[in-house]
Amino acid sequence: MNDKPAFRITGRMVFFGLVAFFGLIAAVNGVFMFYALDTFPGLTTEDSYKKGIVYNRTLDDAEAQKRLGWNSSVGLGADGMLTVTMTDKIGAPLSGALASVAMTRPLGDDRALTVDMREVSEGRYQGRFDAPLHGRWKAEVTVRRGGDSYRMRHEVMVK
Repeated sequence: MNDKPAFRITGRMVFFGLVAFFGLIAAVNGVFMFYALDTFPGLTTEDSYKKGIVYNRTLDDAEAQKRLGWNSSVGLGADGMLTVTMTDKIGAPLSGALASVAMTRPLGDDRALTVDMREVSEGRYQGRFDAPLHGRWKAEVTVRRGGDSYRMRHEVMVK
């Protein structure tokens, strides 16, 4: 003979079970939303299909640029002069190159303002950038010397 009462599901158990189930679902969805909003940069790509097709060429170009070992830095003076400093693999100034910089806003504006640079001293290239708006700008540096090319993105604050 069994002295234990038979197990019975009561209304209170059903209520707390439903609350616990939907509470767990809401908590998991909250975690997913937090990570989705925290990690998504908000960037979209035009012509993603075409860029995907030539992705191997993009990887090859990046590997060639890595082998060059060129480095760049970008600064904007109070006088509106944009300065790009280029060095080679061993840190020596990179002279005799053609340089240009495409300036874009990170949000909302797709227009690129191109700044043609001229070499003012060994490894230093300058050009005038009259920014129409203050704030953060993306500077995409393009440098060509001989058959070699280099591209790098930097951020510049316009005050």
